[in-house]
Amino acid sequence: MAWIELHQTLPQNKKTLRLKSILKIKTPQAVGHLCMLWLWAIDNAPDGDLSIFLNDEIAEISGWDKSADTFIKALQTAGFLDENKCIHDWYEYAGKLIDKRKSDAERKRTSRSNYNNKEKTSKGCPQDIQRTTAENPCDGAGNRT
Repeated sequence: MAWIELHQTLPQNKKTLRLKSILKIKTPQAVGHLCMLWLWAIDNAPDGDLSIFLNDEIAEISGWDKSADTFIKALQTAGFLDENKCIHDWYEYAGKLIDKRKSDAERKRTSRSNYNNKEKTSKGCPQDIQRTTAENPCDGAGNRT
């Protein structure tokens, strides 16, 4: 299960205050929209770059049901989203998770590779090694001799 770093100061943060003022919403709603966006981004934009997504899509996944353009502009004005539609300081907050996922993927790749190599060698002699008739209990047709 994925997680993101969330600071207890988020509800009173100057960016949050600015966001709720621009959108004319209460603190729980502002924090909720931000959390929904960040949680979605973990799997769908792990680098924090939202530039490939439409404003309507970003607003939808954030739970914003009014003007998507207003929502995006508010996120940018408040400082939660950079002008290029990258989540501001994303790596600072989601970086541990991103690094852990990369590390886990590499560890699993290495483990699978080691397992596959072990399996190949434990199944007997590779096919490209020629045995003499005396060493091979089967004839060329696979019958026991």
